[in-house]
Amino acid sequence: MISGRSVSQYLKLLQSLLPRGMTWSRSSTSTLGQFLSAIAEELARLELAALALLEERDTQYTSSLLEDHEYDLGLPDECSTLGETLVQRRKQAHAKLIALGGAHKQYFIDLAASLGYIVTIQEYPEAGLASIFHWHVSINYNDDVYLLWFTSNGSVSGDPISQIVGMDLLECFLARYKPAHTRVFFGLLGPEFGQDFDLSFNSLLSEPGTTGSFDRAFNVSFDVYYGGGFEFTAFSVAFNKQA
Repeated sequence: MISGRSVSQYLKLLQSLLPRGMTWSRSSTSTLGQFLSAIAEELARLELAALALLEERDTQYTSSLLEDHEYDLGLPDECSTLGETLVQRRKQAHAKLIALGGAHKQYFIDLAASLGYIVTIQEYPEAGLASIFHWHVSINYNDDVYLLWFTSNGSVSGDPISQIVGMDLLECFLARYKPAHTRVFFGLLGPEFGQDFDLSFNSLLSEPGTTGSFDRAFNVSFDVYYGGGFEFTAFSVAFNKQA
């Protein structure tokens, strides 16, 4: 937040404009001093409000004017709703503001970054006509992306202390702005998803089912999103589970 002049600075400024003489008291306890203090408070408030507009015009930091930005940008749309947190709504507004279109990898990498995701993109120029228009978006897994914390000056009353952020928004944005003749696939890159998975585990989010190599660290209470409870002996190192 940009800081402006304080009330005391405005009061000194107003007092410096007074004529000389005993009638024009500079004491803060005098009637004139209290009157000038009230004016100084209002001037300081107005300056802060004017300076706040410099941040409010930026979709990345806006609060009071967020609804106005959303109205101008046509939000909510098919990729978002107003039922999101303040931080998420800011990201969605900023992403739509800068989404002017592009047909190169860096444009989509930057678009994902505006939503808070770090991605890499792989194309298949030598795969033949069957796959030449396919491209794969790998989303780099980390706690900052998938776990959204309540933050000072970034969240409002009613927002959860923390929440897991899904990737539906990112997939919708990229599907909207991708070249119409192409097909995009999504996957995860990063550390293992807890102790029960080894480093080779990979989930293709755009395809049904979960594929990958599992280790033996399953117990009776383990529950897979695409299945149910499994016993310890039900898996081998090379096990692949399809939905």
